[in-house]
Amino acid sequence: MIVDPADLPLFTSPDVPRRFGELESALGLRLEGPLGPHGGMGTFVAPWGSPTPWSAPLSLCVNRLWAKYGWDPVRERPAATVDDLRHRMLVSFSVAVPRSWEICESLLRDRYGQATTATEVVETPEHRHATTYLLYGPFFTRPLTGGFYLDWYDRRPDWAAPPFLPEVRARWLRELTGRLRRAVTAKDMLRAIESPPGQAGITAGGLAAYEDASIVLVPAMRVTDLVEALSLQDACMESVGVHHETHRIVVGDPEGLGTSAPVFGAWMVDAALPHRAHGTIIESSTPTSVSRCRLDARDTVQYLQIRRQR
Repeated sequence: MIVDPADLPLFTSPDVPRRFGELESALGLRLEGPLGPHGGMGTFVAPWGSPTPWSAPLSLCVNRLWAKYGWDPVRERPAATVDDLRHRMLVSFSVAVPRSWEICESLLRDRYGQATTATEVVETPEHRHATTYLLYGPFFTRPLTGGFYLDWYDRRPDWAAPPFLPEVRARWLRELTGRLRRAVTAKDMLRAIESPPGQAGITAGGLAAYEDASIVLVPAMRVTDLVEALSLQDACMESVGVHHETHRIVVGDPEGLGTSAPVFGAWMVDAALPHRAHGTIIESSTPTSVSRCRLDARDTVQYLQIRRQR
């Protein structure tokens, strides 16, 4: 039994837990039994119903655990027990640790360097509350009297985003095309998109079981810049939807029928607009059910979807 939080694998191992079972191991826990109210629908809290994070501890090293995990309410039944959660990908987690802040912080600093800070501001009509975090690599920490909270997110919150640099984003996207071409399995694809640089303004994540992933660009990116970063040839915009209400980026012969979303190896990248494109219409000599137009810098893309080419 581990008695000092500084000896937990969460602090002694370089591996960041990505699944619920990995988080259990990283915290030296073995959770059992049925889940609490709503615990099988994407959110886990233990102990359930504890009035404060410092009561009814889970162990000598962990007082309380909050975790969000991947769950599709349309395609999946709610989980019934902790066993059903161990393979689930984590969305975020927060751990209340009762002591050893100075030692644990030293371990984090040795691995990730000096801390940076980020402040989350929550405003309501009644009050304004600001919480400042110390950031070590992927971890958000908040020291308290004697102990501390440690949080992790698979997608860095907007309020913690570092200054955006367009050239960093463009370089990451260029390198992404090579990684996708080399990706064979869904896990390879997820590794290809993980950990984009903070200044790229990119968050990415997905589920291996469904062989798809999403990339969010904040701020949104001009379609002309995206096409350049991905080194796409003969790219244009093509209408999608029953009423042709939106457009997506396609490559191929814009005057014929040979267009498709960009493909890198086994993976298709779908970049769609939330509205009609502004570009000039491309006339086609071949009858077609879709309309195509030229790229226009006024159009921007915020979401990219990556899925296996069928």
